[in-house]
Amino acid sequence: MSVIIKGRYVKVLHPNNSMADFEVLLSNCNSPESIKGWASHLLEKNWVSRQVADRFITLLAQRIGAERSDCLPPELTPMTDIQRGYLAEKVAMLRGVLKSARAAS
Repeated sequence: MSVIIKGRYVKVLHPNNSMADFEVLLSNCNSPESIKGWASHLLEKNWVSRQVADRFITLLAQRIGAERSDCLPPELTPMTDIQRGYLAEKVAMLRGVLKSARAAS
């Protein structure tokens, strides 16, 4: 699957159905925020991989002279150490709850 700029559009080519290609006007992708929004929408498609969405973001970020990291939607933003720690605490807590529930039954 590929991401191309063709005319006034950026296109994500569907692997099996050219009628289902994803197209966005380039004029609608002129800021990091707009790229984030379109990338999030793109990731809702079950045929789009994270790698393809990343190519979409990278291509458009380069086109407008933005940092790729400023254009990442939440779905592709790496977790911070604080977020990882918080998540680990919650997982440990849930494991304890499940263990207690099993022991009680």
